[in-house]
Amino acid sequence: MSTLLASRPRPISVSVIISCLFALSLVLGAPGYATLAIRVIETVTGRNTIEAPELAEAAGDNAEIFVKTDARSQGEVMFETASLVDKIYHLENAIAGYFTESRATGFFITLNGGFQSAIGNRLALDSVLGEDVIKLPNGYLARLQNPKPGVYESNLKQIGELNSFLIEKQIPLIYTHAPYKVEYSDIPLPNKYKIAIEDLNKGLVQAGVKVVDVKSEMDRDGRDFFSYYFKTDHHWTGESGLWYAGMITEKLSADYGFKYDRALLDPANYTYEVLSDWFLGSQGKRVGPLFTGVDDFTIIHPSFETSLASDTLYDSGEWEHKSGTLEEALYWSERVKKKDYFSGTPYAMYAGGDNPIQLIRNNNAPNSMRVMLIKHSYADVAIPFLSLAFSDLCVLDLRHTGRPDNLYDYIDEYGPDLVLFLW
Repeated sequence: MSTLLASRPRPISVSVIISCLFALSLVLGAPGYATLAIRVIETVTGRNTIEAPELAEAAGDNAEIFVKTDARSQGEVMFETASLVDKIYHLENAIAGYFTESRATGFFITLNGGFQSAIGNRLALDSVLGEDVIKLPNGYLARLQNPKPGVYESNLKQIGELNSFLIEKQIPLIYTHAPYKVEYSDIPLPNKYKIAIEDLNKGLVQAGVKVVDVKSEMDRDGRDFFSYYFKTDHHWTGESGLWYAGMITEKLSADYGFKYDRALLDPANYTYEVLSDWFLGSQGKRVGPLFTGVDDFTIIHPSFETSLASDTLYDSGEWEHKSGTLEEALYWSERVKKKDYFSGTPYAMYAGGDNPIQLIRNNNAPNSMRVMLIKHSYADVAIPFLSLAFSDLCVLDLRHTGRPDNLYDYIDEYGPDLVLFLW
């Protein structure tokens, strides 16, 4: 009797189904489910969403960056008029984001990344097609992205117009571009980023804009390209921010005739506090610490006396005043007090991260130069050190809602001696 019973087929238990789903989740991860869903939409609609920009993000980048023209979000306007396919695509991303950023954060992302690494998979699917994370042969992470249509053409036009405005006021404009890791990564895809940015730089030069080729300066410096970056993040390290500050200040001094103390930006005149295995960058947060490890994080301390004051405007509309040494005025030390791979933001220790406006006064200024820096997030690690080379530094992040309504009017109000872009 027991033999006959044992030979009968048994129904699949709930625990077996759950185990299979869990095993599948380890292979795909939450971003993998999202990617599969998008590919189903592609199959049904015949649309290639890899080439389609994120509506809200594309609107923000393609809208007028120097003059606010509409109080409403451009992304909201575009979403209202979007096709049904676009709405489904972005609704799916919102749902995927919920699972990726909350329920899957930490534990499941770490398990998935560890599994992918164990089986030798170097590609981790992301919730947005075309932005998957890949582990390069050297262990560094990169996101496979395509430039959004129209962004660089729009930037070329608007920066050229700004340069014409500044020429009339005899204010020099200097444009520098922080190379992305993906521009020079050995990836098995056409590198549209590199082509687009090279075209932008060429177009700016033709328009009469002073361009400093940061990549060429990196090559001249002789270090490995990837050593400028975190392994798990797309940004420069603190050491690279100090290098950029020294490099660009030396060029500006030579071209525009102001003096500064080179010792202020000499890496030998700093001490380096290394927090071991402390930082999991934005790319690493998509795959977890087991996929390629984590980064050390360095806090750079001047070995000489400093005295500064900073006033920072947050997106909330509130200002914060800080003063004292470089560390007291321009380091947000609370960002590095606790190791937290998924919720922590150590990178934002430098200059407080990305904010609409930051006004910095150097009480030990080596000159009377007033500089306006128009930046993206790569500049965060350079801002504290740039502030040591000038009397006043005004930092603007035009991606934020609290920035000046009209950049041209604000330039007239602030009265900079030169305008520097770091994008």
